[in-house]
Amino acid sequence: MSLTNWQTHFVHAVQTSESDGHSVYHNNFVLTQRASLATTFPTVLAMLGEDTFASAAHQYFLRFGKESFDWGEYGAHFPTFLDQQNALSDYPYIAEVAQYELVVHQVNRLPNKTFNQASVGLLQTHPWHEIYFDFAPGLQLLPLVFDAPFIVRAHAEPEALTEDFFQQPALQVDATYLIWRPELATQIEQLNDEYLGLWQFVLNAAAPNLQEIAQFSEQHQLDLMPWLHHLMQHKQLFRCYSCAKHSRS
Repeated sequence: MSLTNWQTHFVHAVQTSESDGHSVYHNNFVLTQRASLATTFPTVLAMLGEDTFASAAHQYFLRFGKESFDWGEYGAHFPTFLDQQNALSDYPYIAEVAQYELVVHQVNRLPNKTFNQASVGLLQTHPWHEIYFDFAPGLQLLPLVFDAPFIVRAHAEPEALTEDFFQQPALQVDATYLIWRPELATQIEQLNDEYLGLWQFVLNAAAPNLQEIAQFSEQHQLDLMPWLHHLMQHKQLFRCYSCAKHSRS
């Protein structure tokens, strides 16, 4: 047997077998994948409880396996998996909490960027059709039916969890959130309807320049300057630059 074939056989045995001398490796693998999910989804763990979470983690692995060498990337389909569980049909907010925790986890793992406040001076020295924006790491929109950020915060403060906590109508928000990482910790804010369309244009369009953004704002009767001020104040905008190419990485 070649080394490559042996490695393939060993990995398969570790992931699927509890006998033939691989039980120790298999058990360690199961514990590691469960711990990885618990790290990414701590609030889901708290909501399901240790035993139910362990069962869900095992079923998730049996269905999706492990494709990446990096355990930090494990669990990308866990929110979808939870959403498809009939046993959780009365608790749809759990899958959304998982989706929120996954996005935060992914954003926290992104490489750092250099914040260049002085680059805002380009707005005074260059034509707006030449100016492009480079946003904070991970800046993205996240639509949610339930207020997952509030649920996560509440679980971090147990005194906020009253008996009727999950019967509160306020938990259903049908809102879109903006997520970004200005420094070490990921931040989130709920967008109002006024500027949601602007963010959708900025993030979905093919690298719009500042003039195109300004034209969109004018067409929709939006005041652009307060939006730009908010970007800079909250470090959602990391730099401006004059270039024909744009990078959102």
